[in-house]
Amino acid sequence: MKRVIDVFDTSVGTLEVRVDQESRIVSIYRFNDQHRALAAAMEDWDYVDLVDVLTRQVGVPEAEADPIATYLRDKEAALVSHRERRRGSVVRKLILVIRRLSGQRAPDGAGHPAREQP
Repeated sequence: MKRVIDVFDTSVGTLEVRVDQESRIVSIYRFNDQHRALAAAMEDWDYVDLVDVLTRQVGVPEAEADPIATYLRDKEAALVSHRERRRGSVVRKLILVIRRLSGQRAPDGAGHPAREQP
């Protein structure tokens, strides 16, 4: 199980945000100075309004919740993009292997991203 954990210091305590990559569940915890949980929320990443959860359920001021939510969404988008690129690379390699095994010659440049000319 792969989890991504981020920690944020806010005016109302420390936030710990965990996103489970397999289940797509986001867990958000707010701790006091003694690291005792003050608030928590668990939501489905694909349907969550992060600012709403951070403000209404966890108690983070909106001025702090908005940049945290933006950071988390941007980070998740980058992870998804990286996974998709990696998956695409595997698919291209698989196609080349299948063509080789079947005796077909791959066209020049097959499996390589197109490059712009300067």
